[in-house]
Amino acid sequence: MKIRKSHIALLLCALLCLSCSHRALHEAQSVVAEADSLRTVGQAYTTLKHWQTIRPDDYARACYYYGRLLRSAEHYPEAITCFINATHSRSTDYHILGRAYSNMGSLCHLADEFSLSYDMYNNSSQMFLRAGDSLLYYYALNEMAYELAEQGKYEETLQLLWQIEKECEDSNVLEKVIETKSEMYRNVERYDSAIYYANQLHVLNRNDQVGPIVKAHSYSRLGMKDSAILYANNILSDSCSSYQNRFNALYILSHNDSTLNQDEIRAIASEREDIRYYEYEPTKNHLLTAIQLLKLDLHRTPDRRWLYVLVGFMMLVGGGLGLLYTYRRSRRIKKDADGMRATLEKKCEAIVQLSDKQQTSTIYWNDYSAL
Repeated sequence: MKIRKSHIALLLCALLCLSCSHRALHEAQSVVAEADSLRTVGQAYTTLKHWQTIRPDDYARACYYYGRLLRSAEHYPEAITCFINATHSRSTDYHILGRAYSNMGSLCHLADEFSLSYDMYNNSSQMFLRAGDSLLYYYALNEMAYELAEQGKYEETLQLLWQIEKECEDSNVLEKVIETKSEMYRNVERYDSAIYYANQLHVLNRNDQVGPIVKAHSYSRLGMKDSAILYANNILSDSCSSYQNRFNALYILSHNDSTLNQDEIRAIASEREDIRYYEYEPTKNHLLTAIQLLKLDLHRTPDRRWLYVLVGFMMLVGGGLGLLYTYRRSRRIKKDADGMRATLEKKCEAIVQLSDKQQTSTIYWNDYSAL
């Protein structure tokens, strides 16, 4: 076989595509192994966007890790866009898809979108179930129960928690169940039960973040101001407390400590970098923007332009093939008809010649017999 220039060009194109594919895989592996730089991961994410149809698993991982870094930098709209892109990929890495849904659920929770958060954790549980990871599956179920508790849905929450307690034996998961119970009873205004489970949680984990705020809020609602102030101050003095808990602790303190005025409350808030915006949370707008992007994605009609183009192309090709087949068929039929016509003409001519010959013979015989 003679090697032509076209063959060499095709071989070079194949090698180029293969090298780019390996580069994309290497970039994705770097993202998974060293997700510590927005710039580095952003480059890998941009590279893999061109290969998402070829390597959907690597693309989904890059989206997830890049989204995590963006979230830690409080770039919430960009982060949720990455998580959405991960879930829209054709990846079969259900662990990554489940984690992407979990991150979207936690962002919805921060924005007080508890129903939407429940839906995201539900999707997450299905992904972990398909991955065969029972532990993460029960964690996701507990998060679903927590979102139901936030909505005050008592019966649904208990039903889900009973399922977890019946099927799961992991101590960490069961600790989360107790945490959810304390939150649920606080939301349905059964404050004695909320304090009971918060105390149980404190026995299991002295560094938990939910128990103190549950007890501070419950004691405040029960009119036990001294206990409410005590736990609120404990939350404010704990450097590991979340922003939301500190914010709520300040709120409880401002409504129970009559010795403090609003200026003093603001002074307490200003001492801490993460709670100095006591009356306004600057990241709230970013969260709301991110949640709006998620809602638009959920209600977005699928883009069918590629399908229309494909159908149009297939119709065009099919029509062209049909016309070609019809043309060749008609030519063949015409050719066969011409051949049959020529054959019939030859047969007719032979018959006519034979008939003329027979007629000549008959005339000659008749003339001869007359002699």
